[in-house]
Amino acid sequence: MSGVYRPKRQRYTLEQSPQDEVEEHVAAAPSSHENSAAVGLSAPGTPSESQNPEQTTTTSSVLITVDEESTQEEGNSSSGDEPNSESLFTPSIEGKVAEMMEFLLTKYQTKEPTVKIDMHRIVEGYEACFPIIFQRACECIELVFGLTVKEDDHLDNGYVFCSTLGLTCEGILKNDHGVPKGGLLMVVLSTIFREGNCATEERVWKVLSRIGVYPGIEHAIYGEPRKFLTQELVQAKYLEYRRVPNCHPALYEFLWGPRAHEETSKMKFIEFWAQVNDTIPSAFPDYYEEALKEERAKAMASSSASP
Repeated sequence: MSGVYRPKRQRYTLEQSPQDEVEEHVAAAPSSHENSAAVGLSAPGTPSESQNPEQTTTTSSVLITVDEESTQEEGNSSSGDEPNSESLFTPSIEGKVAEMMEFLLTKYQTKEPTVKIDMHRIVEGYEACFPIIFQRACECIELVFGLTVKEDDHLDNGYVFCSTLGLTCEGILKNDHGVPKGGLLMVVLSTIFREGNCATEERVWKVLSRIGVYPGIEHAIYGEPRKFLTQELVQAKYLEYRRVPNCHPALYEFLWGPRAHEETSKMKFIEFWAQVNDTIPSAFPDYYEEALKEERAKAMASSSASP
């Protein structure tokens, strides 16, 4: 919509990778579920003996990511052509983003048609901000739950949900309330890729601790994460979990499983990172080159297998 400012995403170097934004958004995941979608957005925090790990502070401020350099420039100037994105996202607008997320997740769970006219009822009084609210809600659902919201070719002004990275096993990638758990798998697969196609268990849990996910502690969305990672996702062949050879005491590591290689690819991750950072895949040259090699290898294998 013309005349509506679309806030800039935060840019990252290779040292501060796109996964940092994924982790930040996963930390903003709904903290509790009843029969449908979430009622709040939880901030991450390391549980202690005096704090119940399931009792979290409700906030939606983590949903908003801005270009830090751009924000500094705007802060040093009293005028500008575009409004400051931080000032644009008032608590009321942030609340509408959370409501939109809840609405979309409910539609996903109930498999009911998702149409724009219903979304406009949610943003009543903030119609001019609808594109921004809808965009942010879709970004968070993609990053937190591994779902992409896209236009429905068979329904005017309608939308459908699909897996962001092509992962298909819905049974294993949903919790008891039908809420998708694909976002956690995305973070783990991304970590493995970034760590050279093999990540130690210690490294994986260190990454997950940044989003409030700890081994042995029940998570509102992901359940007991150790079982989910080392058993359920291994049985579904999305992950491999093996002991590191010649290592005492015993250490374990994660790799992509055969189903992950079959259903998604490194190039899909690169394209996703590029989308998150409003850039192009080649902006991550080392990873991009590795992904290209994988694509070429798959093409050659497919060609040689053809009659």
